[in-house]
Amino acid sequence: MTLGTNVTLWRIQLPDKSPGPEAWALLDGRERQRAEKFIHDRDRHRFVTAHAGLRLALAAETGQPPHALSFTVAPGGKPQLERHALSFNLSHTGTVAVVATCRGSAVGVDVEMAGRLRDLDGLAGMVMTPDEQVRFADLPPDFRQIAFMRVWTRKEALLKADGRGLMYDPRKVDVGVDDGTDRAIVLEGISWTVRDVPLAPDLAAAVCVSGPLASIHQRGVAPMT
Repeated sequence: MTLGTNVTLWRIQLPDKSPGPEAWALLDGRERQRAEKFIHDRDRHRFVTAHAGLRLALAAETGQPPHALSFTVAPGGKPQLERHALSFNLSHTGTVAVVATCRGSAVGVDVEMAGRLRDLDGLAGMVMTPDEQVRFADLPPDFRQIAFMRVWTRKEALLKADGRGLMYDPRKVDVGVDDGTDRAIVLEGISWTVRDVPLAPDLAAAVCVSGPLASIHQRGVAPMT
């Protein structure tokens, strides 16, 4: 039997209105400073809710009070928990945020709103390998929008798990352009597994872990009003 990493994917609903003092109270000083720099209220509200939700998810996993969790930043800029082996990653788009958590593996997650992107061939040239571009060009027109978003979320999840994000050229890693099962990828000698996650018809999402991926269990974070 092949063992692998079990991932919990926490979903957080992001409001347009203020989440209230309870959410603000969960954040530390650095998070509050970041929130206060947003020009638009909606962006500030969503940031506060996403990061409060992140703390609630991590508290449920670690058994620690959410306001007491502290973070460090890895050399590539990826946040990590202090004094805990739990790995996590946060992504958000529109009115939804997701937090991926696991133990024993690095993890990355990305979620994107599927929209009507323009100049898909130009965008493909900026993020896809030459082989991916050829396969992408052969897809039926009605499938190209969602296929592009799948490619993007797979690459983003992989490079966030790796810790370098888009400091690494996404055109150097092939994640496939079609539907499929897990993608086994070797990046600079390290094996990774990328899996698409069905969240909603208008969302594309992917999770990546180092080594094999056993399961993804979805949970929700209680809304903060």
